[in-house]
Amino acid sequence: MTEKALEKLTEFLTAWKDSNFQAMFDACQETWKYNHQGSGIVWFENWYGSKTLTYWDIIDSKISGVLCDIELKISYKDFAFKGKYKTITARLVCENAPYKPDITGNWGVNPISVLREG
Repeated sequence: MTEKALEKLTEFLTAWKDSNFQAMFDACQETWKYNHQGSGIVWFENWYGSKTLTYWDIIDSKISGVLCDIELKISYKDFAFKGKYKTITARLVCENAPYKPDITGNWGVNPISVLREG
């Protein structure tokens, strides 16, 4: 099960590296996508558009039922092209529909968790 969560996170991070905001949106958890219909792409442009991901390395992952926390180191260039290095924890949620967590569902990234340092 952790492999599927890691695959989804890799999709999200690859899309971020490519500035593909639609693919980032598509890799998100169902509830977040439902709550950001019509505004999700703009949200990604505003929050991630000034950061170009250049590298990531997964440190650890912890899974508990429908939640998976993946700790990783990332580096990115900000709007001034300065390199930034951070340790973050990405949270993924397994859902079969918005507000329906289920271990038989699909993993999706909570994009707000990726913005937090920790």
